[in-house]
Amino acid sequence: FTSNISYGTQERNYDQTTWKSNGAISSAIKYSWRKGHNTNINVQKVFDVNGNDKFLLGASFKREDLDVYNSPTKKMGSTPAKPERSGAYNRDIYSLYTSYDWQMTDADKLIVNLRETFVRNAKGDNTDMSTGVTTKTVQVNQSKFTPEIQYIRDLTDSSSFYAKAGKSYRLPELTKIFGGSVILPSMDLKPEHGVHYEMGYKLNEGNRSWRLAVFDYDVKDAIESISGTAAEGNLIYSNTDVKNTGVELSLNVKHNDDWDSFWGVTYSNPKQKSFKTNSSAGGEWIKYNNQFQFNMGVNYHADKFASALSANYIGMRTDGTSDTHARLKPALYTDMHFSYAPEKNQKAFLHINNLLDRKDYTTSKGPDETTYGYYTTGINFMVGYEYSF
Repeated sequence: FTSNISYGTQERNYDQTTWKSNGAISSAIKYSWRKGHNTNINVQKVFDVNGNDKFLLGASFKREDLDVYNSPTKKMGSTPAKPERSGAYNRDIYSLYTSYDWQMTDADKLIVNLRETFVRNAKGDNTDMSTGVTTKTVQVNQSKFTPEIQYIRDLTDSSSFYAKAGKSYRLPELTKIFGGSVILPSMDLKPEHGVHYEMGYKLNEGNRSWRLAVFDYDVKDAIESISGTAAEGNLIYSNTDVKNTGVELSLNVKHNDDWDSFWGVTYSNPKQKSFKTNSSAGGEWIKYNNQFQFNMGVNYHADKFASALSANYIGMRTDGTSDTHARLKPALYTDMHFSYAPEKNQKAFLHINNLLDRKDYTTSKGPDETTYGYYTTGINFMVGYEYSF
């Protein structure tokens, strides 16, 4: 039997100024603030059914609440300004889940996972600061059943075949439902839900481990921005459909007691149903995101010292925000980590992110239709010390 409880809080501030080419301010500074809290409780129990099979039963609870404040998004010289707004949002999420690990034969295993998720008390209060009028909104209660089944067949002592199918469920953020910062409320926004399939082959030979897999998924009501811009402060999120089919090959190599490495390549065909029904691509499946990905890493460990270098290359990227669907430049994410553990309960570490100091878009779809707002932070590092007792 295991149980845990956790509590987290996060506070974020946002300021933005738009500048003209001559250096003058062309738009008023927009300011927003939000502070959120999450409380999580999880309990589960594992039962040994017999010498080979296991049964797991669990339950979880999550409480989300968020306070927000948004300043006017008025442009210089324009009237009237949008009113100041403040809001208080919350949501409760309950889950019941179970899993059965069945060793059918010496070579065959079947794993069945079942989860039921309940969403309750999803409420949002928005107050117009200029008038003092508060609008109270409540989202209808929701629930979703997400099963998954996986079959594993040992072909030899060093190789196996597996196949699995399952459903997924993802809730939209509170700000995308009730509004926040530059986002307008979308009370009809639905959770994402999809069906996922994967089949693969694994082979362990000597110091090398191979894995070849093919996958397919179809997600309904995927959450994407449908209209508006961050500059105007009128972003609206809605639901669309996405799907993808691809193949993945990975290799792990243990070179010696100190060195090991991993390599992987993925090719897929992600598509999204277009929102722009007034364009030539209206309602059609269009390419988006990236089709090709290559990742690698090298790890070193000796005595009390450890280090790791990783790189992730993303290519064949398509701009899903425009009618032209032009290609975006590839992205390359690089990280390096060092740690030194003088004792078992102590560790000093150094993490260096974006080692090459690249400025890459982190997604192929920006926060609105006209601008890309998400790109990699420049080279940055974290130094720390851990002590356990």
